[in-house]
Amino acid sequence: MNKHSPGSIGHNIHIGCRKRFKCCHHTTKRLIDKKEGEKVIILSNHAKKTINLGLHNGVVIHIIKNHKHDTNMVISHAESRYIISKKIAENIFVK
Repeated sequence: MNKHSPGSIGHNIHIGCRKRFKCCHHTTKRLIDKKEGEKVIILSNHAKKTINLGLHNGVVIHIIKNHKHDTNMVISHAESRYIISKKIAENIFVK
């Protein structure tokens, strides 16, 4: 059984991939690492605060503001903008 077959051990980003958060040619990154102006898809989010805002797996978000020395970042989804703590954004994985 190869690493991408449906029966192998995997995680929620890509069924069967054993490379945790580095699936599909290492394109998965943390939300905190993305630059302003980028549009990304959420692949893994376990923070209840952001899930309750509608930022669940599969949602496309736009990075509005992400300055290196700020403690928060601003993102948008649909017609809404959200201020997200960078502590939370460290654990949201996107592509």
